[in-house]
Amino acid sequence: VKLSKIFIYANEDNNTSLAQFEAGELEYQEGVPTELMEKWKTKAEYHAAPYLGTYYYVVNVDPKLQKNNALLDVRVRKALYLTIRRQYLIDNILKAGQIPAYSFVPPNMPGYKGYSGPKENIEEAKKLLAEAGYPDGKNFPVMTILYNTSEGHKKIAEAIQQMWKQALNIDVQLENQEWKVYLDREHKGDYMICRAGWIGDYVDPNTFLDMWITGGGNNYANYNNPKYDALIEKAKVTQDPKARMALFNQAEQMLMTDFPILPIYFYVNIFTLQTYVKGFYENILGLHPLKEVYLIKK
Repeated sequence: VKLSKIFIYANEDNNTSLAQFEAGELEYQEGVPTELMEKWKTKAEYHAAPYLGTYYYVVNVDPKLQKNNALLDVRVRKALYLTIRRQYLIDNILKAGQIPAYSFVPPNMPGYKGYSGPKENIEEAKKLLAEAGYPDGKNFPVMTILYNTSEGHKKIAEAIQQMWKQALNIDVQLENQEWKVYLDREHKGDYMICRAGWIGDYVDPNTFLDMWITGGGNNYANYNNPKYDALIEKAKVTQDPKARMALFNQAEQMLMTDFPILPIYFYVNIFTLQTYVKGFYENILGLHPLKEVYLIKK
């Protein structure tokens, strides 16, 4: 161990921690606000590393939610999925090299082929919405997107709100809540659509796909598909690696046919690190062992 002590500060506001970093008060801090991305991405202190995580919207498919819940119709959910212009969000809002997500499991998972859902298709989305009984958005109930306080989440929600209005002629309201309230609402299922993000606990498809089994602790969509459950359970006891990955592939394909979630992009791990910090290594899980870290400062 090369450092005698390490101080860790908890900051809810990314702008505050970045200002502290600029003032030399911090050696490392995570994240760069979208509005400051252009300023920071050319600096030597800026880093954007691969990250095993997905940013997505959860759709509440609990049949008990409300009687007039258009989101219970898979054609509506697919129409919403098909009209999110992911690359536009990355190029114009995020600006950090994120990858468009058409599935839930991030790419380059060792041994896993993965499954890619359909790409954007406005004409098909309009057709699906009409088949569901809402031609050109007529009589479609107002939906609400719930997100926790963040300028980045807000900008993404506003952009998707506009995309759905332009493509499908449906009205979407936005609801911002502080983290604790947002989390409580998500856990209780007190929402229609809410933003979410998931970082893998380990490098395996299971950490992403077992979330959506019926009654799962992280299944805030209230997704219920016995066939999906059976695939995940079978994968857990399958010894042959190829057969196991094939089961996960089937499960992900099923998930991306039912659309209880709307994947938007795969994360990159954005952080700033002072140039005098050495022995600090990037990690796909965002875990940075500090044992070998040392400073060549001043």
